[in-house]
Amino acid sequence: MRFFICLSLLVMLMVAGCTGPEQRATQPGETVIVGKVANPVAGENIVLERMAVGGVEKIDSVELGDDATFTFYVKEEEQAFYRIDLFDRQYVTFLMSNADTVINVTADGSIATGDFTVEGSVINDQKNEIDEVEKRFRELVNSLEERAINAREMDDAQEFQKIRLEYFRNLQQKDRELKAAIWEASPNLSAIYGLSYLDINSEYSFFDSVATKLKAANQLVGYAEAIISQVESMRRLAVGSPAPEISLPNPDGEIISLSSLRGKYVLIDFWAAWCRPCRMENPNVKLVYEAYADKGFEILGVSLDRRKEDWLKAIEKDGLPWKHVSDLRYFQSEAAAEYEIQAIPATYLIDPDGNILAKGLRGPALRAKLKEIFG
Repeated sequence: MRFFICLSLLVMLMVAGCTGPEQRATQPGETVIVGKVANPVAGENIVLERMAVGGVEKIDSVELGDDATFTFYVKEEEQAFYRIDLFDRQYVTFLMSNADTVINVTADGSIATGDFTVEGSVINDQKNEIDEVEKRFRELVNSLEERAINAREMDDAQEFQKIRLEYFRNLQQKDRELKAAIWEASPNLSAIYGLSYLDINSEYSFFDSVATKLKAANQLVGYAEAIISQVESMRRLAVGSPAPEISLPNPDGEIISLSSLRGKYVLIDFWAAWCRPCRMENPNVKLVYEAYADKGFEILGVSLDRRKEDWLKAIEKDGLPWKHVSDLRYFQSEAAAEYEIQAIPATYLIDPDGNILAKGLRGPALRAKLKEIFG
């Protein structure tokens, strides 16, 4: 679950601002934000905003000076996300802490994608380093996509596979660099910002480690509490945690338990006859079952159907030879509630010891994971 955390966290605010472009003496505890706009708009104010619950909170509005400069004075209690709205044409986003004294901003001001710089804040420098890791990867992906298109046009399967492997190698390298930068930045707000580039489901242990560091620091109360709460709420279904038990009837009324399959790798496949994406995925699931069923792989299909006849008809029509269970209670199914299923298809891969090994595997990702396990 990738997220943009600054738009959803409860924050505390204490600010004071000036009413014109002229600078004044900085008061104790204030940070002065000094900026210059390359392409100003005559007669238009610029606005300083602080990220708040559900959106942004306006802090101050000033006119540009004759030399296209502006000044804001801010009294911040901790660390926070800020942005400057330049004539509704460009937003300059940055992090700031109560330790910052002077922040210098330069901006294009003419288009949304215009260049800008923010200097004078350590935590914003950390944010920039994190952004740079992601930017380099995106540039590489664009290059790989061009090569992939050419490989398809030339019907060069070998080259296409080479590009695919190169992508995954660089993805892993990017995630390593990203986590290193986030870890170095924690427990600052820049680390929480960096977590938005990662999926908590696949990187739960890392999120847990950062949350532990945030808890020990006992700062960034609103922001840190949100991450810590999210980590705690997901702990029960995190990769590495024991898989919750499933005990439901099969089509013949016999109770099948997940624990009875201990010793095998088990794919819990939440699906339904009425779910078109599920039915489209079934041929792929059949292929992996046929490839690995005799190597210690099992599938437990958990149907969220309401009508038994629909469920059985779909099993027969799609030719699904693995184990199936259902209480025919739709999303109110006991298993769906236990695994917090909000949409299907959804999968959990369980290891032979009964622990969650992976989540959300479908298509190529599922094939790759099983190949990694079984060779």
